[in-house]
Amino acid sequence: MNKIITEDNVQNKLEEELLLLNKLLETAVNHGGDKGGPYFTCPEAIQEQLNKYLRLRKLTKEYRASFVDWDGEYDEEQNYFPVIMRK
Repeated sequence: MNKIITEDNVQNKLEEELLLLNKLLETAVNHGGDKGGPYFTCPEAIQEQLNKYLRLRKLTKEYRASFVDWDGEYDEEQNYFPVIMRK
């Protein structure tokens, strides 16, 4: 039995959530970087995974994935990195 959860073998909502978290973590690891800037970045992919997670948990009326700068300040114009925040 394959223990790795993939899109092809998700068996329930919990596994669907775990798969999304796995993808989120993988994307974050690939994102990498420091205050000097990211080494490899795809902030839109991280935002997409966060939004999928919020949709799955039915939290989109209260929360959204939005971009912040390196100091944690809201900044929709600059795609530093996305986080889940209140609407």
